[in-house]
Amino acid sequence: MRALHDDRALPALHGGVPDVVRLRDVRYASRDAAGGSIDLLQANAYMRRGQVAVTGPENADLEAIIVAMHVEFGLARRDDAWQWVVDAWDAATPRGVELGRVLRHSGELRALRDVDAPVSTVVDTLAARLPPRIE
Repeated sequence: MRALHDDRALPALHGGVPDVVRLRDVRYASRDAAGGSIDLLQANAYMRRGQVAVTGPENADLEAIIVAMHVEFGLARRDDAWQWVVDAWDAATPRGVELGRVLRHSGELRALRDVDAPVSTVVDTLAARLPPRIE
């Protein structure tokens, strides 16, 4: 599953960044069904004038892994206000939410974090635990 990760990729992108730094092409690995910052590129005339080409997500497994890590972290907070975020992600990326819940109960992601596992190890480990795709 080595093709799933690229340690050089930017971890996140705020919706206004493409205009400020004159980006014309944005590629992203995971939707944010709760925050939706990519959607903001079409939010108003000012943002649309940049004509930023947007591509993503291109790899469903990588998207599910990213969502799973967010869900595991969010569930660890034990904050009821977090549930609406999980529900939004579940509608868009159910495999990621399912894996995130499993990881929260198993403690496996915490264990990888505790030993400072490399990104490649984390991605490969989580990829092996992804629920099957429902076509």
